[in-house]
Amino acid sequence: ENTKWKLISMNDKKVSADSNVTLNFTGFENNEQRINGNSFVNGYNGIVTVSNNNIKFGDGMVTQKASTDQNLNQLESQYLANIQDEVTYTKIDNSLTFTKAGKVVLVFEAVK
Repeated sequence: ENTKWKLISMNDKKVSADSNVTLNFTGFENNEQRINGNSFVNGYNGIVTVSNNNIKFGDGMVTQKASTDQNLNQLESQYLANIQDEVTYTKIDNSLTFTKAGKVVLVFEAVK
């Protein structure tokens, strides 16, 4: 479904409310399942396949900005690694959780 999400937790750590890390799903109405959003520093987009409770991430693109804040660059690397390959997801009300190998890696809340 076409929903916008904001990251609230990564690898069991809360994310700063002003980080503005987003994940948007688009194109589901015409079977062109895609994602786009903002990571900690860059924008990104890509193709996804959603089936059962799994999301498989396909080809994508990330802009090539770098931050002078090395912490942000490290957080971005962790975030992008968590949206590669495949995740299991759980959607409950306004919460979307991504799990890899049985471990919660990302938690989002719906953007109103």
